[in-house]
Amino acid sequence: MKYEFQVRMQQRHLKAIVGALKFRQRFLSGDVYGTLGRAAMDAWEALPDVAHGAYPARRGNKGAVQLEVLKACRAIEDIVWHQKRPAQTFSASSGGMLASELLSQSATKERHTRFIVKLKKGVLKEIGLAVEFELRARIGHMDAIVAHLDVGRGEIRGVVSQCERIKAVAWQIECGNYGPWFTHRTRSLYDIYSVIQQKEGEWRYSAVCPLVPSVPLMEILRCI
Repeated sequence: MKYEFQVRMQQRHLKAIVGALKFRQRFLSGDVYGTLGRAAMDAWEALPDVAHGAYPARRGNKGAVQLEVLKACRAIEDIVWHQKRPAQTFSASSGGMLASELLSQSATKERHTRFIVKLKKGVLKEIGLAVEFELRARIGHMDAIVAHLDVGRGEIRGVVSQCERIKAVAWQIECGNYGPWFTHRTRSLYDIYSVIQQKEGEWRYSAVCPLVPSVPLMEILRCI
C-alpha cells in the first residue's frame, strides 16, 4: 500500500503550517521569548477589556506584563541551554526542508486560493506534531511544552515555575487552559490539527467547524 496523502488547503492553512514548523524549531533551538513569550503577549492582548464569558478582563499594562514574560523566558533559556543555544538554522532542519517543499509551488498556483500538495509517508504526522505544539503553546498548555525540553529532574522544577509565572501574568489563569478558539491564530491551527487528527484516527474534539463558513477546511485524501 502506498501511504501518500493528497492535501487540498487554503493559503491560510499553508501559512499556518509553515509558521508552526518554524515555531517548533525556534523554540527547541532556545528562542523561548521569540516563540512562547510572543504567544503569551498575543494571548494577553487578546483578552477583553471587560470580563466576557470564560475570559477575564485584561490586567496590568503591556510594558509591565512584557517585562515579566521576558524575565521568565530568559530564566528558562538559562536553565535549559545555559546560554549556549544550538545554532541550527531553520532551513537546515527537517521542518525547514519540509516547509521548502510545501512552498515550492509555481507562481500561477500561488495566486490561486486552492492547490494540491503531495506529502510523503510520515510527513503528515510531522506536520500534525508541529501544529499541535504551537496550538498548545498558544492556549497556555505548559505541561505539553515542558515535555519537549531536555532537562533533568533538578532543573524541571525551575522551568515549570517560570512557565507558570508566564501563564499567570499573560493568560491570567492558575490552572487549566483556554480553548483553541482563544484567538484567530489558534483557531486556524485548531482547524488544521483537528483534520489531521481525524484522518490519523486520533479524534479528540467532538466537532470541527471552519473558522470562516465560506472557506472550507483542508481536505486530506490517501492515495492508494
